Amino acid sequence: MQAFEKALHDTTTQDMIGDLIGTAIGVLGAYQQFEQGLPYCEGVISSDFSRVKTAMEVLEDPFQNMAMMTGNLKKYESELKEDVLTAGFFLKTEQYEKFGEQIGNLVKVVTEKEA
Repeated sequence: MQAFEKALHDTTTQDMIGDLIGTAIGVLGAYQQFEQGLPYCEGVISSDFSRVKTAMEVLEDPFQNMAMMTGNLKKYESELKEDVLTAGFFLKTEQYEKFGEQIGNLVKVVTEKEA
């Protein structure tokens, strides 16, 4: 969360991109903890986790995928700051489900592979 909160106050897009990649990597750590409990939950959850697993595989090797992740964020640079501010608002107003959706969208953008 520290990287995301820092991104809220970054004055340059380059700094924000670095902090958002840090946020996405933090999401990987949370996912890895979640994944340990996944076998117990799979009987209850009907969602398809294939896109989530693909995203986490990209984040597991950030150095190899850094150029792709940075390129993805630069591609959406014009929308980036507004999305970060929106997520920050949801975090500050304790709307954690909406905040989670925003962070999920960020991870989706960061890990998007060319078709």
